[in-house]
Amino acid sequence: MILKKAIPFLLLSIVLVCSCKKNAPDNSALINSSASLIKEMSYYDSIGNFITSQSMEYNSQRQIVLMKSYYPKQYDTVITRYEYHSNQVIESHFDTNDMLNYKYIYELNGIGLAVSRTIIDYKSSADSTLNLDATYKYNSEGFLIESKFSPDDSLHWFKMNYQISGSNISSQQYSDKYGSGPLRIFVYYPNSINTLGNYNEGISWFGKSSKELAKSSAYNTSAPDSMYYFYSFDSQNRPAIEKFREQHPSVGSRDLRITYY
Repeated sequence: MILKKAIPFLLLSIVLVCSCKKNAPDNSALINSSASLIKEMSYYDSIGNFITSQSMEYNSQRQIVLMKSYYPKQYDTVITRYEYHSNQVIESHFDTNDMLNYKYIYELNGIGLAVSRTIIDYKSSADSTLNLDATYKYNSEGFLIESKFSPDDSLHWFKMNYQISGSNISSQQYSDKYGSGPLRIFVYYPNSINTLGNYNEGISWFGKSSKELAKSSAYNTSAPDSMYYFYSFDSQNRPAIEKFREQHPSVGSRDLRITYY
């Protein structure tokens, strides 16, 4: 999964029927990738220590309605609830005491894609104030190509731009008022099928995700910091473990374990 929202979004007990790691996974026998809704995602460090998890529930339209995020060392369990209207999605965040902290209101365009995000902060000194928090742009195929945060703040805005090639996100780039960072370039396993995308998490309002599974990513700099991805699959040929391995193992290696409905 490629980052589209700040943590703890998507951001994220498994019985493996198939646990063999493949260097070039081909799970193309999985016909309909969007049919698999993710039930739980759990992160572990590279030696198996639990970090955090997210569990999801959905409505009959395959839209997420509830997410429980578990942070054992910080907040315990945090709840996020979702409401759907004709041209809006409302995302409400609650603290561990089930008190409302803030809401995100996503305005949708005519084909159901989020074009802006407004935040209502119930904990700030300016109680319940509406602030435009983000804007989103898409290409003609429905892929997100730009996320801009704090768009009305000339001092603190920043954005992520995405390039699309062959139904995959080929690169992403951070920029702010000081300029642009390096491109992060993605390489994919050919003939693989991604079941870790927006449709699998019930957040179709963020558009399409990459069709294939990421193999590696690296910045186009003289000293690229590379990330490598490895997968194990369940009995239905869906990724059940995604292993992230940094070029420098001590930096950010971790495992994502996934179960499905």
